[in-house]
This record gives sequence, structure tokens and C-alpha cells, in this order.
Amino acid sequence: MTKILKALLTPGKIVHLHDLYQATNCKTFKERHNCRGCLSSLQRRGLVVSLGKCLWKGL
Repeated sequence: MTKILKALLTPGKIVHLHDLYQATNCKTFKERHNCRGCLSSLQRRGLVVSLGKCLWKGL
């Protein structure tokens, strides 16, 4: 999942969380929770930033 998110969030690209769910085929609560966890991990590593209102930007 992290690899997919990293590929989707290229530097300068802004993506809505719902679009990330669709791209990673997340349907259940557990899958979406895992997706948000991966985003949080990428954010701690400085690869993405949350812009608020479910928007994520690749750095």
C-alpha cells in the first residue's frame, strides 16, 4: 500500500483522500484505516504533507 501511495503522490501533486481510497481499492473500514496509517508514515518521513480537508500533497 505504501508503494502505491508513494507512486500516486508525486512531488507537487495534490490528491483527495477519497481518490486515494479508490486508487488503492480500499472498501472496508480496516483497509481505509491502513491507508491512513501509510499516509501518516509517509508524512513522518517527509514525503507527503496534509493540507487539511482530506487533501494530501506529495513533496
